[in-house]
Amino acid sequence: MPVVVIHTRSTTVSPSKVEISLAEYRHELARARLEREESLMAAPLPDALRDKLLDMMIDERVLLLEADRLGVRASTVAVAREVQRLEAEMTTTELKTRLIDTYQTLADLEAAIARRIRVATLMNRVRSRVKVSEAEIQSAWTQMSPEEKQRPARVHASQIVVTTEEEGNDIVKRLTKGEPFESIARASSIGPEAARGGDLGWFARGTMPTIFDEVCFALEPGQTSHLNPSEYGFHIFRIHAKEPERASTLEEARAELVQRLQAEKTIEAENQYLEALRGRVRVEKQEQILGLIE
Repeated sequence: MPVVVIHTRSTTVSPSKVEISLAEYRHELARARLEREESLMAAPLPDALRDKLLDMMIDERVLLLEADRLGVRASTVAVAREVQRLEAEMTTTELKTRLIDTYQTLADLEAAIARRIRVATLMNRVRSRVKVSEAEIQSAWTQMSPEEKQRPARVHASQIVVTTEEEGNDIVKRLTKGEPFESIARASSIGPEAARGGDLGWFARGTMPTIFDEVCFALEPGQTSHLNPSEYGFHIFRIHAKEPERASTLEEARAELVQRLQAEKTIEAENQYLEALRGRVRVEKQEQILGLIE
């Protein structure tokens, strides 16, 4: 029983209509409830969210019609690889339970994965055509305010962080005696940067936990801090270099500008592409059936 019928306006596209079945819609509602509430015992999804979910399913079908026209397929190898990834993330029992909870069979899951791969392939073609020109970069830079161009104060620091105060005090004594900071960090620090000798790299004021700002920006290059407690443990910082707040240059801001413009243009290109495809179809929603679904 279909809840949506999508009619193509072109006789060159086969099939001439695509349906979203009641079972498919229920699959997606159940999946969304599990992701949002982690339980099918939770209250039904809000109407606005249900409507958005159905619109996303319609858009997927519209994109799949175009994928059919262009001959975009999902290889069995790619589908199998994705199923294997899911099986690696959960036990066989968990996967079976997830399929039951979302009213799906393994074949349904494989079909859904194939659809996602085909849509992703199609949209990647759209994204690959998005380019950012030098003129656009220059224009974006010109439009930025002086405040936006201001580069915050930065510091290049390393840290040793340990679990107990006793261990931290012992390390302070070892550093005082001249033992290398990097060697101690590699052997004793519990921070993720320990493998790099405790090197945190450059970071701007306000981008790290408060203890980092309070200690690191109060020290000068070459200085090592006292032992500092925080919710993460007991820290010892060493400062390598500092930069004051200053105006950045275009070249310093270029990478971030390109990334922002690329993201903006990609979203615009995707929306325009999808809007054009929507114009090629007529969507018929079975409101009477949709209204009966819990």
